Amino acid sequence: MAYLSLYRKYRPQNFSDVIGQDHVVQTLQNALRHGRIAHGYLFCGTRGVAKTTIARIFAKCLNCVGPDGKRTTPTAEPCNQCEPCQSITAGQCVDVVEMDAASNRSVTDIARLRENVRFGPMESRYKTYIVDEAHQLSSDAKDAFLKTLEEPPPGVVFILATTELHSIPFTIASRCQRFDFHRGTQLLIADQIARVLAAEEATLTPDAVAAVARAAEGSYRDALSLLDQVIAYKRQDVNAADVADILGVVESQTIDSLVNLIVQKDAAAAFGLADDLFTSGKDIRHLLKSLAMRFRDLLYVGSGAAELSQMAGDPTAIELLQAQAKCFKPEQLIRMADLVVEADRDAKYQNQHKLILEMALLKLMYAQDGPQAIAVPANAQTDAHRPISHVRAPLPPVTPPAIENRQGRPQAPMPNGASTNAAPLRLKESVLSPGPEQPVHGNDYEPPSEDVISLLKQRWTEVVNQMSARSPASLPVIKDAGIESQQGNTLVLSFSNKWNVDKLDKPRARAAIEEVINRTLRAAPGTYRIQAVLRTEPTLQPVVEPPRVEKTIQQTLDSSPLLDEVIAVFGGKIIEEQDQQHG
Repeated sequence: MAYLSLYRKYRPQNFSDVIGQDHVVQTLQNALRHGRIAHGYLFCGTRGVAKTTIARIFAKCLNCVGPDGKRTTPTAEPCNQCEPCQSITAGQCVDVVEMDAASNRSVTDIARLRENVRFGPMESRYKTYIVDEAHQLSSDAKDAFLKTLEEPPPGVVFILATTELHSIPFTIASRCQRFDFHRGTQLLIADQIARVLAAEEATLTPDAVAAVARAAEGSYRDALSLLDQVIAYKRQDVNAADVADILGVVESQTIDSLVNLIVQKDAAAAFGLADDLFTSGKDIRHLLKSLAMRFRDLLYVGSGAAELSQMAGDPTAIELLQAQAKCFKPEQLIRMADLVVEADRDAKYQNQHKLILEMALLKLMYAQDGPQAIAVPANAQTDAHRPISHVRAPLPPVTPPAIENRQGRPQAPMPNGASTNAAPLRLKESVLSPGPEQPVHGNDYEPPSEDVISLLKQRWTEVVNQMSARSPASLPVIKDAGIESQQGNTLVLSFSNKWNVDKLDKPRARAAIEEVINRTLRAAPGTYRIQAVLRTEPTLQPVVEPPRVEKTIQQTLDSSPLLDEVIAVFGGKIIEEQDQQHG
């Protein structure tokens, strides 16, 4: 006999075998006992939480005739011995139709179902339609299904299963009895794994069982699929390190080490650990999710919450969490969790996962000091109060030996022995000489200026550049902004179209530009707020144009080595034309 996967081998066949869905089981059993059988049911929940399994058990309860074949009414628990129960379990019952809405989603498929519904059950008491992934039906198919679902013929029961309740029209949901299936807790999934291990005569250490339960993410089916993979690798004495290697997940000890390094602000060690994880092929997104859950657990422990289900009753783990929670304040944990979630979102759309992880770790180290903290290693400064810009030393000027060109003027030699006919690199003096150093403002803020509007206009280019770097999509909005006036601590910005005004009415967008404006004005966070209004008259923004550098024809010719080569090849000469108006 072919090998049967664990999730199929240990699929519940009775309501008593179902775990974690007591509210659904009790309601259905009471309906079966009292004969209150509806014509439509809607099962909602994430993957692997027994939606289809309970639908099959319910179909068996509707049609079970008992071991002796004399039962005439539905039962609250199938016998699994009679012919209807066995045929439904084997998937061979003609009166129990399992329909995959992902591949049977058109109006034609629903029209065929409506034609078949008119015929009563052939062998069983009830004709049951189990529509899996019901949200995949097309819009027209859902509309065509409404009348049949509302008033089906006697002896027909519809069970719709979906993982996306929001995609089910209210017109369909209102015609069904809705059941919300709960995601499995780590403790329940660990109990399920323990029972399967006992039946399979395999052994896993408690930390390995907890690791598999965490990796299942609330899905009972996924837990057994992962366990199947682990047992295939090793059946006896499997520990958490083995599970991490097999499934590519991150051990809890690794998360402990990362949190400790974040507390200590040891960037070098954190980067080394991140490199080891990346080299060993660990899933960086899974690591970020695990790190976010750790901050969530620390927030729970630090706030005195009683729910510690993620630790699966491990006293050692709880003690470690309590020790780590003392190192953070609740507002710090909230900000750090947000940073990790943001990094995971970036990793979803970018492939530079190692860089994203390293930057996230560096931000987490200095998130404890507030949003304005600058992430700089301690050994990068000789004085704790010394600005970062003082660490950089300007490059010494290089004075190359001069040679003469055809006009007898000094000309810099070409590097690495290149031909003197190539165009020389000419840089302005302002580029070669180091400019004034810009101090880095951390928590030292400038006092509010009396003329904030003028100051903001002078530094508006900084606001545009920072917003562009932070969110390129916001660049058209911020470029359309006009600086109007100041009302107390509120800065009024005008826009040429209502769409931009509505955009800044959203709290998240408004908070982003307020943060950039306060940082640009060297003001404390929250000092100035903005108000977006629709512009009635065009507002002129201060535009800083670069100074024009006018060259005479002779200067242009002198600075063009290519012209020397043209003259040498073709034997030409330069004739400078006079302006027509000067004769």
